[in-house]
Amino acid sequence: ANARITYLCSPNNPTGVSLRQTDIDEIISSARGPVIVDQAYAEFSERSLTELAKKHDNVLITRTMSKAFGLAGLRIGYGIGSPGLVREVEKSRGPYKTNALAARAAIAALDEDLPWVAQHVSEVKTNRARFITGLEKLGLDPYPTDANFVLVPVSDAKQVGRLMRTRGVAVRVFDDLAGAGGAFRITIGPWEMMDRCLISLAECIG
Repeated sequence: ANARITYLCSPNNPTGVSLRQTDIDEIISSARGPVIVDQAYAEFSERSLTELAKKHDNVLITRTMSKAFGLAGLRIGYGIGSPGLVREVEKSRGPYKTNALAARAAIAALDEDLPWVAQHVSEVKTNRARFITGLEKLGLDPYPTDANFVLVPVSDAKQVGRLMRTRGVAVRVFDDLAGAGGAFRITIGPWEMMDRCLISLAECIG
């Protein structure tokens, strides 16, 4: 409550878990300064928090175009907030701002690529559900996720990561993640890749 700036991430990285609405509301109501809500993975969840920026002058919603829009190389995103808060953010920006080419590409994507984004997000959600079911059939207990990745607790994450790499599958390994212990995270891709991942994983943990 006494922080000058409060930063929330929902869905968060690396678990993909979304904050409960009641918790978000409580944090906003008790914050004495701006509340930044990072929604980098919002397109893959069922809940947008942009309404919070309309209801509260101290809330800034940030989005990236690196995930659902596939523009990671441009390093571009956008924020949603009250005019007063946006002006304060603008004052604090450094000299190296987004270049004109990236800005034009982002605007074009928002104007022309939304059908593609919707199709891509739908595919990710479908494959995510299938992949989680496959993990559960292997006896694993993945975290519930609203992002485009899945976090999977395993007892020997480093060993699993090494074995997966020998099979041509790259995963992000967490050796001792707070609240989870050993785990690996994998991004959801086309089903052919996810099926290959499940086959490789079965070999690694079997």
